[in-house]
Amino acid sequence: MVYYHLSRPGLIKSKTLDLVVDQKHIHTHTWDDGFVNKYEFDGLSQHGRFYLSLIRETGMISVDNNTYHELRLEEIRKRHHSDKPSRFSSVFGCVSIGDIEHIAREYFKLVGIFPIYQISTCNRVHESDMALTNPMFVHVADSRFNAYWSGCSEHSMGSFKEVLMEAPVSIIGIAGWYMNFEVNNELRFF
Repeated sequence: MVYYHLSRPGLIKSKTLDLVVDQKHIHTHTWDDGFVNKYEFDGLSQHGRFYLSLIRETGMISVDNNTYHELRLEEIRKRHHSDKPSRFSSVFGCVSIGDIEHIAREYFKLVGIFPIYQISTCNRVHESDMALTNPMFVHVADSRFNAYWSGCSEHSMGSFKEVLMEAPVSIIGIAGWYMNFEVNNELRFF
């Protein structure tokens, strides 16, 4: 299957997207209720390295922090969907160029010119609605996260399929370019 991946120009230097931290990584987290969990990864993706680097040395995270939600997603994956690839060691992509453009514009608010890569993998893949990773309300977060790992879709405005691909992933080539020069609905020239 072919997927699409957005990256900053010049960031990708080979024909493979792989883990950025390839040694064993162990993280221990203490939840608000005192439950201690140990997370072990054989390596971390860009996504995993970013979120785990945000955790304070005490291991405690405020409830409204995106890192807390990423750890809850990982906890639910480990307990109920261990056959799925971890978000901490996966390459992210989309099923269409339109979805890549949507995420760049609506979620990341990217301004500039970015290559859209066509990629493929023979490793484990998980497709689900990225909107389900937004917990909305803490009391329904776990049910939304479980729906995400089950491959459900919210079918709401702005929902689209996010694809997690266990690294490494092969780059086929550049499929196109995402270009946006508007900041707050104002056209900007660089």
